[in-house]
Amino acid sequence: MSLSGYKSADIKNKATDLNRNGIVRIELPLPYNPGFINIYVLTGRQPVLIDTGLEESIPLNKIKEALSLQGVRLDEIEHVFLTHGHADHAGAAAFLARNYGTTIWVHALEKPRLDGRHAHFVTNLVPELFKRLGVDQEALENAAETMHSFAETYLRMRLNGFQTFSHGQKLPVKGYDLHVIHTPGHSPGSVCFFEKTQKLLFTGDTLLSHGTPQPTLGLDRHGGPYFDGFTDLKKSIASLRTIETDLVLPGHGPMVGLANLVSKANAALERKRTLLLKKFTTDFTPYDLIRRRDKRTKSAYLLIDLYLTRAILEALLEEGKVTMDAQDGVEHFFPVR
Repeated sequence: MSLSGYKSADIKNKATDLNRNGIVRIELPLPYNPGFINIYVLTGRQPVLIDTGLEESIPLNKIKEALSLQGVRLDEIEHVFLTHGHADHAGAAAFLARNYGTTIWVHALEKPRLDGRHAHFVTNLVPELFKRLGVDQEALENAAETMHSFAETYLRMRLNGFQTFSHGQKLPVKGYDLHVIHTPGHSPGSVCFFEKTQKLLFTGDTLLSHGTPQPTLGLDRHGGPYFDGFTDLKKSIASLRTIETDLVLPGHGPMVGLANLVSKANAALERKRTLLLKKFTTDFTPYDLIRRRDKRTKSAYLLIDLYLTRAILEALLEEGKVTMDAQDGVEHFFPVR
């Protein structure tokens, strides 16, 4: 079958095949867009989870219910493999480790989200970063409550111990040939998991069938702001074209073929880059470039929009399309004529 896509009947048949082979998609609710997240259980001889959802009673109860239908108890889950460390994918990891002794695995570059460093970053360094990107005092004050909430979330996610994996590593799960593909961009340590026997690609937020993948703010390998997300994400998505997979199982949205997702994601990212470049007529701070979306700058979207803008600017700097000059500690970007 072509990898360009699947008809609904084909997807239904593939889902049946997955269930027969012990792989089950569990859709969990989210209190924010896109409204739900997929986690996956590989039942087999040694049940494991890919991602966890949030640490809240409704998602955890839904996990228990879905596992019970497969004859699996939550305390039988020996390993959790995280595609990345965002709260909607890893929020319940600490609960599982603390209450059931589950071993949590994550890429080494995601460690700051699980060891408390990201909470410190959001509380103590992000306000200074906002000022560096041109955010005014009113917007900073409006975002303070959201930043505090983010920090509290990551403090609750702290783990006393976890395992790290690296690109190409085969994971310890019986009955499946599951390997790690490092796909930085959405976050520094984002990964996909490839099940070689069944040719299945679990993509987390690197490729989505609902929505467009995009980079998010984190700490880079040197402990500074991760500004390379846009460039890394484009490279990671391009690298997935070579995977010989029958089906993509994303972190959000239904299962689908690979090529359509790659093409859609590439086109969407290029549109964002082109639109931003068109805005340059004179010098701008990163905040200037999103200031018109005033309602969003007073919400949790400030961090999302501001980081995406700065990550695209980093790519444009590398391309020589813009230059940057720091004036009184604030970044100003200029078009190259």
